[in-house]
Amino acid sequence: MAYENTAESAALLQYFGNKLFYMHFNDNWRLWDDDMTVGSVHTIEMLELLYWLDRLAYTGWYALDIFPYRENGMQAAQESILWLQGLHKMIDRIGRERFTEVIANGNSMAASALFREAFLD
Repeated sequence: MAYENTAESAALLQYFGNKLFYMHFNDNWRLWDDDMTVGSVHTIEMLELLYWLDRLAYTGWYALDIFPYRENGMQAAQESILWLQGLHKMIDRIGRERFTEVIANGNSMAASALFREAFLD
């Protein structure tokens, strides 16, 4: 929400004293806490967040905070969990070293290629 980059916020909370204890997962349009299914709007940013949580050795809670008033609630929760699991598998397939290398090089086209390959290969 509030146009923040959640991965950056998580990294800053860890950097400034290991202050990240709880992750509340959903998606939204950034103007309000819409409580949408995980990955429904900001899928690439969710992938980035999960990479950083892994890199930061985050071991706290993963909680869903969705309000599926139009969808079946059980299916929405299951779909959110499957998105989180699938994105973790994507990170495994690509390799953390490649993510780390792309970040270190600061090459936006390499980052674009990484995400394209993650979703299309």
